[in-house]
Amino acid sequence: MRPLEVVILAGHLLTIGWLYAHIQGSPAAEQAAVLIVPLVIVLHVLWEKPRWQMAPAYGQAGVVLAVAWAGKWTAFGVNGWAIFCGIVLYLASVVLPYVLAVPHLPRPAGPYAVGTRTFYLVDKTRSDAFGPDQTEPRELMVQVWYPAEKKPNARRAPFIADFKIGGPAIARRFGFPPFVVRHVDLVRTHSFLAAPAAEAGGPFPVLTFSHGYLGLHSQNTWQMEELASQGYVVVAPNHTRGAIVTVFPDGRVVFGLTTLPDDMSPEQAGRLGMQQWAADVQFVLDQLACWQAEVGHSFYGRLDLSRIGCFGHSMGGGAAVHLAAGEARCRALLLLDPWLRPVDEAILQQGLDVPVLSLMSEGEFGRINGQLAEQLTANGRADGLVATIAGTGHYDYSDLPLLSPATRLFGAKGPINGRRAARIINDYTLAFFDTYLRERPSPLLKEAKPYPEVQIHPV
Repeated sequence: MRPLEVVILAGHLLTIGWLYAHIQGSPAAEQAAVLIVPLVIVLHVLWEKPRWQMAPAYGQAGVVLAVAWAGKWTAFGVNGWAIFCGIVLYLASVVLPYVLAVPHLPRPAGPYAVGTRTFYLVDKTRSDAFGPDQTEPRELMVQVWYPAEKKPNARRAPFIADFKIGGPAIARRFGFPPFVVRHVDLVRTHSFLAAPAAEAGGPFPVLTFSHGYLGLHSQNTWQMEELASQGYVVVAPNHTRGAIVTVFPDGRVVFGLTTLPDDMSPEQAGRLGMQQWAADVQFVLDQLACWQAEVGHSFYGRLDLSRIGCFGHSMGGGAAVHLAAGEARCRALLLLDPWLRPVDEAILQQGLDVPVLSLMSEGEFGRINGQLAEQLTANGRADGLVATIAGTGHYDYSDLPLLSPATRLFGAKGPINGRRAARIINDYTLAFFDTYLRERPSPLLKEAKPYPEVQIHPV
């Protein structure tokens, strides 16, 4: 919960406790005491912004204020039903904002401030494989996180762009009514919109990220911000029709496909989607080369395109495998609980000529795809690694577990603490890319095991 929300709830407890302890006290003191929480609520509304989960706390303040100022506190205090209702209301005031708290993303630990920009790109050489009109070009929204110079009064980036459109779509994806997730729009990221790229330390190595099926390009914001703060430029396309929602600058909205073509199995559609997503990333890499050479562009001279790493989650991990198999610019590949069943069998049999680190979840999804990751690794370079992080579920490799402690009840995460999982994933991500893109070998990839949750698979 946010600071003033905690103060409001604590203030309720202290105010009501004081009123019961001084039930025969002076009316002036009583009326002054009950004003404290409403004043904090006013500050909370102005600074933190209100949200529906705090409605019981707002209502309790109104009830206490009305009863006290009407001079009926004595009668209220001896009424058993009133006490019971007050306790229920207070419990609701605590439980709702805790279970559906405004998430706090982990603060990036690197030396750089984090900037972010979003671009609209059109690939006129391709059409959308799943689009209704095969004559239309492939359109993408792409977000970039990068090391930046922090400027005074810089504006924070939203957690999810165009949330008024995307929020309801995300809620429906997990079976919630749309109002349940409205508070997510109050999340404060650690990224600054359109901040100038950092001058010192560049040009910076580049990483590409592909989200999962019906995910979002910003679904791993905690990871993007950490990598950018450590001196990486991270580029994430929103894979149109594979992302849960894509909003274009002209206001058009394209939702992710939830039904497959009649003549396709899930594996066939997945393979076709992965190939299209890999082509998306290749197109984005071509755009980066243009930006790097374009005088006056915000990324002119700031990108080191000789040091490119790729990573992805779930279906995005499979797409990253297809990318690495056919893209010589990719020098290191990180897979976050990837969906590998649709990956071309020839790729699994041949392996990859780049170092690969696969971080797998526990459970059936991680076990089945972990076996395929072992096959891919065994047939590739000798320095590949496959590891399982104990206690993780499939969505622990995204932002979702940080949104609410209740996500585990819906099977959206494993028993591991969400922040603990994020820290482990970030440490291994940095160790891996630092080793192969910056020539900074890390003991984390060898014998050192500071995290007992990490289990390395023999391959």
